[in-house]
Amino acid sequence: MAVPELVMRVVEHKDGQNPSLFAEKKLTKSDTIQHQNRLLFHEDDVTNYILPLLSEEEKERANLQFGNNIGMGGTEGLPVELYTINGWMFQGFLRRRESKGFVLKGTQWRNALVFGELRVGDHVQLWSFRKLQDNALCLIIVKKN
Repeated sequence: MAVPELVMRVVEHKDGQNPSLFAEKKLTKSDTIQHQNRLLFHEDDVTNYILPLLSEEEKERANLQFGNNIGMGGTEGLPVELYTINGWMFQGFLRRRESKGFVLKGTQWRNALVFGELRVGDHVQLWSFRKLQDNALCLIIVKKN
């Protein structure tokens, strides 16, 4: 899949490299409820897109090893920077929930929805990239037309 031009602009502006599709979904009501502060990923996206992009250390930090039934043990997850297509940045954590599911979680998720002009029913893509400076994982959320 070709990387959209707007995604490439954000990656270049943030001194990033290696953009790759991270996940794709239609936003649900539960993704946009303020007190939940999270974006739930489909298990297929985790298997097909997310896991191949993460190092073993990152998988452990996010508690993403399949078959690992240990609770989160107080860890917030793998820190990530989430960017909207217009360059706004929000902090979040990628992690497996104690119940089933994999999420991008954080108190700033609601702000990302507002600044990204995202609503229930929007079809979105998340693209990942790595910062050249420290190889940190970053995400860009894009509303797909």
